[in-house]
Amino acid sequence: MPRRSAETAFGEVEYDTVTCTSCENEVAKTDAKRFVVGDVVEYRDWSSLGKIEYNFDPDTLRKGWACPYCASDPVKYPVNKMTAGQLAASAVSIGFGLLVVGWVMGMFLLQVMP
Repeated sequence: MPRRSAETAFGEVEYDTVTCTSCENEVAKTDAKRFVVGDVVEYRDWSSLGKIEYNFDPDTLRKGWACPYCASDPVKYPVNKMTAGQLAASAVSIGFGLLVVGWVMGMFLLQVMP
């Protein structure tokens, strides 16, 4: 983590920075949010001890930092790591899913209404 410094009215201040995994902007570590996403393969609830433990599939595990902007929209984690083909495939999948749901609802409404 690189350290940066800034001049303030009270003197020079040093702070740690991290790179946002989604947009790749450098932000102060105190403003960034740490995230871990992936498929959970094992879950242990130690809530009586105040602890919950997750084990992730290493092939789907992604760790990183998010700037405040990207943290407010977690769907974008990590956008810049997806290829154009992956983005297009996910858009087609969502569109197809909405089409199927619309068709099913339409058929249901046709049966319910006289």
